Amino acid sequence: MEAHKFYRILAVIIMLASIGTVMAILQYSYTVIFKGQIANVKIGLYWDEACSQPLNQSGFETWNLDLGDVDNPYNNTREVWIKNEGWYPVKITFEFHEYPPENVSIHAFAIWNESEVIPVGEVRNATIIIQTQVLAYPIPETLTYQVEMTVHAEQIE
Repeated sequence: MEAHKFYRILAVIIMLASIGTVMAILQYSYTVIFKGQIANVKIGLYWDEACSQPLNQSGFETWNLDLGDVDNPYNNTREVWIKNEGWYPVKITFEFHEYPPENVSIHAFAIWNESEVIPVGEVRNATIIIQTQVLAYPIPETLTYQVEMTVHAEQIE
């Protein structure tokens, strides 16, 4: 009788150990981390048609326009080139934020066909116009202002 008790206890221990092993196998997880870049919609802005002189980007969709010294009143016109560097055709819209000093008027806008679709890998140009005028006299020797240009790209399928 003693031997049967021993074998029963041994069988229960083996069964519990087996269940624990099976549970451990079922609960095991393996994590794989993939890194990369998803560029469904990605554009680049450049000062030249060859796309070799990029504009300084200050944020995800925001570029700084450094136009140098300007006269008063002044219309500064520059061409920028937009390259579709993503995976889908896109439509582009522009948004400008002017930060003038006191007594200065700034108006910035783009001349661009907002209904135009830019196919993948292709380049289009837009005209950026920034108009500045000092409203108080005498005109200071130096005035500093900032214009941020945000370019929105919408995926077209």
